[in-house]
Amino acid sequence: MKRDAATGRRGGGLVRLVRLLAVLLGILVLAGAGIQSQLNQDAIRRRIEMAAARQTGRALAIDGFALRLLPTPQISARAVRFADMPAGARPDMLTTGPVTLHLSLLPLLRHVVRFDVVRASDAALLLERVADGRANWRMQPPSPPPGNGSAVTHPHERWKIELGSLHLEDARVEWHDRHPGIGVRPLDGAVSGLSVDADGLDGNHPRATGAGRHDTAGFAFTASSGDIGFLFAPDTRDRQPWPLRVAVTERLGGRVAAQATADATLQRIGAGIAATGRIDLRAADIRDLSALFPHAVLPEAHDATLAASGSLDAAGRWALTSLAASARTVRAPAGEAGWPRALVLDAIDIRAPRPDAPLAVAATGRWRTAGEHGRTPVERPVHLSGRAGTLAALPGWLSPPGGPRGDHGGDDLPDVPVALDGGYGDASMYAGGRVGHRRLSLDIDATVPSLATLVPHAPSLHRAHLVARLDAENGELFRVSAMKLTSREATLAGEVSFQRGARPSFTVALAGERIDLDGLLAGVPSASGQAKPDEVPGPASRPSPSPTPAANGSGTAAEASDGGKLPFAALDLADLDVTLRSALLRLGGADYHDLDARLLLKKGVLRIAPLRAVGPYGALDASLDADAGRTSLGIAMHPLMLPTDTVAHLLGMTPSLHGVVELVGALAGQGATRDALLRALQGDLGLSMVDGTIDDSLLRQFAGRSFGGDGGGQTALRCLALVTGTADGRIHLRQGLLQSRRVTLSGHGTIELPDGALDLHLLPTVAIGSAGAAMPVRVGGTLEAPTASLDPAAPGGRFALTIGPRAPLADPCGPALAAARSNLPGPGPGADMPAPKARQRPLDILRNLGILR
Repeated sequence: MKRDAATGRRGGGLVRLVRLLAVLLGILVLAGAGIQSQLNQDAIRRRIEMAAARQTGRALAIDGFALRLLPTPQISARAVRFADMPAGARPDMLTTGPVTLHLSLLPLLRHVVRFDVVRASDAALLLERVADGRANWRMQPPSPPPGNGSAVTHPHERWKIELGSLHLEDARVEWHDRHPGIGVRPLDGAVSGLSVDADGLDGNHPRATGAGRHDTAGFAFTASSGDIGFLFAPDTRDRQPWPLRVAVTERLGGRVAAQATADATLQRIGAGIAATGRIDLRAADIRDLSALFPHAVLPEAHDATLAASGSLDAAGRWALTSLAASARTVRAPAGEAGWPRALVLDAIDIRAPRPDAPLAVAATGRWRTAGEHGRTPVERPVHLSGRAGTLAALPGWLSPPGGPRGDHGGDDLPDVPVALDGGYGDASMYAGGRVGHRRLSLDIDATVPSLATLVPHAPSLHRAHLVARLDAENGELFRVSAMKLTSREATLAGEVSFQRGARPSFTVALAGERIDLDGLLAGVPSASGQAKPDEVPGPASRPSPSPTPAANGSGTAAEASDGGKLPFAALDLADLDVTLRSALLRLGGADYHDLDARLLLKKGVLRIAPLRAVGPYGALDASLDADAGRTSLGIAMHPLMLPTDTVAHLLGMTPSLHGVVELVGALAGQGATRDALLRALQGDLGLSMVDGTIDDSLLRQFAGRSFGGDGGGQTALRCLALVTGTADGRIHLRQGLLQSRRVTLSGHGTIELPDGALDLHLLPTVAIGSAGAAMPVRVGGTLEAPTASLDPAAPGGRFALTIGPRAPLADPCGPALAAARSNLPGPGPGADMPAPKARQRPLDILRNLGILR
């Protein structure tokens, strides 16, 4: 009975306790309800806004504010706006839609407003840093206004805000960074559809996870850091290191496109923040990152990896302490100027384990170019390997002009070592030395089996080996010294220098054992696109000195409209001083010895002198003068001997005479256009050639249809001699002689300049066996289209035909050649004409001439 009584008493006590607790809970609920009814919601909202302003120096605006104590303390708002820094890009740094904040009561006793949980949706956050370094995420409480004590804020009025966790839905974050320390381009970007879950924000190890999208790319991230108060503390506080780790994964089309991890430690130093850290990146194709960074110009690069560690000081100077980067199938971005789209790197690797270690580079790939002489495009292998500078010097070289340059500051950058081996097709090159901001010194060693196979339309250089030293100073003076080039076509040594400036200056001094100019020019197209000297086609029309306007108004018509403006202005583009000496020069199939030439161009005045050599037929001596200011041109030849095919090639013409032409005399004129210069041309010129050939088509045009072959072949010449004088816009042919084994053509006349109108009076004599016939011919028309007709040169204006046996005469070539050469020595004509055969009857002579059948 006693036990039951005790048990009853205990049961009754528990019931009474429960009843008591229920009563107390009811009292609290009633008290809470009473307090809730007495709360001034508007006053509390203003107190929170004022507390935020005092702590951050920014205005906080809360719309639709509501405070509820039951069942748990909670604050909600329809919208929240938090002001941006003064002179910020927008009025608000943060705006949100509906917000819910779970409030902890006990911290209120310490004047701390602690939100255990914050949930928000439709939030928009703007992060920006301006060029002077001010950032809107750095907040500073306002200084108390000067005045009496009544204006001072008392300690019991200060409130501190703490945050435990944050949950965002459908948020947007935008960032704009204009600080020069980030590089040449401003850093802009935005993400939307962002969801974030962050916990432990009031502790020493906050964590966050989230996901969002940017354009077509989705991404997810995890982050952890130290106390986030580091971000908001004044510059003079919280100088302890602050750790940060962020991992991001990008997804495109359901696949993982890229992954990146960043580990850093930040620390406040003065008004800035210094950092050290490491970044690791892997991407299936670097171009996939353009979905997250649309303003970046990114190349195609597959299986790209990057592992880099470095530091950033408070002044924005950065440095790398280690680097390892690699990729395969790398192509330049489409449409980006300056990037070689023809180059594809199959693999590239760049790495350096320490700041002072050489930066090792290795790359292999292919370069697509046009084939030799414009043939089918081909791909040739390329490779590059070696060392190029150090990581310690890299920031200074990559920083924009005027921006931070690592620890070296401004232009005072150290020289860095360079040692690179490269190859393109069968060609290879080594470059080694040192490169600085204002200095460069490299030793070059290159081998090229065939230049034309690598560079279309380049000179035909075979089995070439170049050794040289390249020096540069201040980016203004470049010098190639100790240069030696050996190849099948040429052996040269000397130096070349280039001085930049308002009027660039080139200085070239070369000496060679041999130069095969025929071989060098074999792959170079002529100025008019005609065939090379070794590809001369059959007879063709020759261009006239003054082309007629094209019917379609294209280039030729444009030239004709201004009389063929001469490029005198090009003489003012730069200064040149070129000296060339060679023991042997091969030109037009002939060998010239002891070449000595100098070209001097200074302030628009050009002089080529001396121009001397010893040719197969004697010494050569010529000079040329031109003046851009006076638009004058003069040339002197005493003598000058050149192959006609080479002369025609250099002038862009098709040759009709073939052989070596000797020029003796001097011509000078003044005029800004070709027409004006030809009209003003004055001087004497003798032209001679022996043992050459002439196209039958040209011979028939000047001597008549009855002379020469059928028009498709060539006629061998014993001699050609022309003595001319130029004045008053005319070329006066004072004496002319052309002699072949069958035809002798002599005469005189004029050629009008610049249109080439002809008025020539010629006497062609044709020999057939022992017979001969001569009939005066007048040649009119133009140089482009000459027309031959009978010349009424006999007394009384009658036509004359002389037919008869050919008697032995004195050889006319000797005196004619002497006159054309001004009695200078030169080669004699070929073998004498064969002696006349037995005398023929008159009827046979007429039949041989084609007059009778």
